[in-house]
Amino acid sequence: IYRYDLETGGLQQISSGADPAISPDGQTLAFVRGGGEAGVYLAGSDGSNERRIFGANTPSAPAWSPDGQFIAFSYVNGTYDCYDVGFGICLTEPPPPGIEATQVTRQRRGLARVDVNGGNFADIASLENAIAPDWHAWGIVYQSAAGLQITQDTPGVTTRPLLNEYRFQDPNWQPGGGRIIFQSQEGSHWEIFGVNADGSALAALTRPPVGFQPHNVTPAW
Repeated sequence: IYRYDLETGGLQQISSGADPAISPDGQTLAFVRGGGEAGVYLAGSDGSNERRIFGANTPSAPAWSPDGQFIAFSYVNGTYDCYDVGFGICLTEPPPPGIEATQVTRQRRGLARVDVNGGNFADIASLENAIAPDWHAWGIVYQSAAGLQITQDTPGVTTRPLLNEYRFQDPNWQPGGGRIIFQSQEGSHWEIFGVNADGSALAALTRPPVGFQPHNVTPAW
């Protein structure tokens, strides 16, 4: 994990791990590690005071609550059978005719949250294969095998669909606003799209030049 200074161009190694996420006040970094040290970690934005706050099975994608008091993340909580159609996509139902797929067993992932001290653990209502959460004042948007979903850190809540297409992935909610950006599989490549939180005004934000199709992925505000 590195920190890049946009003003000076300076590059600083912070730690080892994956999926870094800066707290709302910019002072703390959340990230994850796998293997024998699997869990959710915190450190100062300069890498100081590193500590593991919660051990979890293959955690990924920590996301801060808007008030900076909790961290949501995806973790392995079982297995499930699905149809692998490539591009990292595995469907829970057979794909439409004409699309090749291989039936496989994959790890099932769910969403959970803990506070910044590693306490108050709770599962968050989500569909199977829930990954890539992003926390906003209006809710938690995440990716599932059934497309993009929105849920809440509230007991008894029901997750609701935002966009029901498996090709939409890795959502990121606009801070202080209503737009959600994400990557979409467009044929053989990926492009960036945006949509309102009610599913309206879906629009492409990137388009491939004629004759060249780069992958545009992992958008962040």
